[in-house]
Amino acid sequence: MVNTLAVAYYRQGDLDRSQEAVEESIRLNQGELPVDHFLLAMILHQRGKPEEAQRQFNHGLELIELQGLEDADPETEQFRDEAAALLESDPGAERP
Repeated sequence: MVNTLAVAYYRQGDLDRSQEAVEESIRLNQGELPVDHFLLAMILHQRGKPEEAQRQFNHGLELIELQGLEDADPETEQFRDEAAALLESDPGAERP
């Protein structure tokens, strides 16, 4: 999956390639995967775009609610929690 590649790039610190891959995943999956929006939120936050990051994070939360995924899978929960923690930090801060 393209979002797996996006995660790998993100974990390596390659925000450019990660953002390209996650945006492609969003396009291919018609924006329906909450995890893609949480990852994009983390990328945007690190790029110093906190408002855009918050919008992506909120969209991911909305998708969970709309899709009835309150009991989200572990991967989605992990990225939701990681994004939430990062968004609470200073924009552009290093990720944990």
